[in-house]
Parts: sequence; C-alpha cells; structure tokens
Amino acid sequence: MTKQERFQQKQWGQIVARAWADPQFKARLMADPQAVLREHGIEPAAGVEVRVVEDAPGVQHLILPASPSGDLAEEELAPTAVAYCYCGYSHGCGRCGRCGCGCA
Repeated sequence: MTKQERFQQKQWGQIVARAWADPQFKARLMADPQAVLREHGIEPAAGVEVRVVEDAPGVQHLILPASPSGDLAEEELAPTAVAYCYCGYSHGCGRCGRCGCGCA
C-alpha cells in the first residue's frame, strides 16, 4: 500500500468517526461526499461520481468492483477464501491484494 493510500484510509476513518458522532456532518457527507472528501485531503478521480451509502440493521451493502481491464491470469480467476473489507474507501477487497485496501 502506498503512502497516499494509507493517508486516504486514515482520513476516511476520521470521516466515518465524525459522521457517527455528528449528525449534521453525516448529513453533509451523504449529500455532498466529494466536497467532504476534498476537505479531508482526498481528491476523487476526475469524472467519477462518489456515493456514500450507510448500512443499517438488516441491510448490508456489498461493493462489486468494476471489472478489470485486460485479460486475467487463471490464478486470478480461481475461487479464494474471501474476507470482507470494511475500510469503506477502497471499494472492497477479499484479501486479493488488487484493491489496495491493506486488509491482507
């Protein structure tokens, strides 16, 4: 994981903690996530829409990452034991090492 990815993960953790503690901040995060991310030093990619969704009792959102470009090696397609990644910013994982979330 790069220094920038670690920074973004730390910042996202702080955003989540503040959203849990501050309903007004949470409302702003839900309404305008790109602005809130920028305020915390996370610059969303140009042309990418950012959405924040919240899990609730009885509802869990799973992120299906976009399909990678190019051909995948056979070992990348083989089923593996998957653990959920709850870092929130990395768009999921599964301890595959491809998404950069660092949970592996």
